[in-house]
Amino acid sequence: MVKPYSYCVVIILVSLLLSASPSCSSNDAIWGDSASGYCCGAEIRIYQWPSGYTALGIPKYSVLIVNEAWGAPSGVFDVHISCGEFASASLINPLLFRRVAVDDCLLKNGKLLYPGEVISFHYANILPYPLAVVQVRC
Repeated sequence: MVKPYSYCVVIILVSLLLSASPSCSSNDAIWGDSASGYCCGAEIRIYQWPSGYTALGIPKYSVLIVNEAWGAPSGVFDVHISCGEFASASLINPLLFRRVAVDDCLLKNGKLLYPGEVISFHYANILPYPLAVVQVRC
């Protein structure tokens, strides 16, 4: 049975997410036009935090990528993320996140990411990789 206060927590979290949505000017748009809306890299939020250790003692990190591109109602695609020489000691589903070149990782194999959609995965490495969106199309 769901406790009544859990609904309040969900409503508060959703309202915080919506109120914290980035505002992008048309100068920040990476791809798109007025007919399809516009989107910018700042509308794809990347959250990352330490989440424990593997059995071999390698630090693990959790990553949450949220599409807040509400100006692109049909979604965004071809999301490329700057990721250095990304590598992981634990397996990551390559259909969700994979390195295609040095400092170039592809999200969801380039497929559509709908507004509000969340992608999450875990990786293991000695140090965390700085992740930032460098390309997005809408």
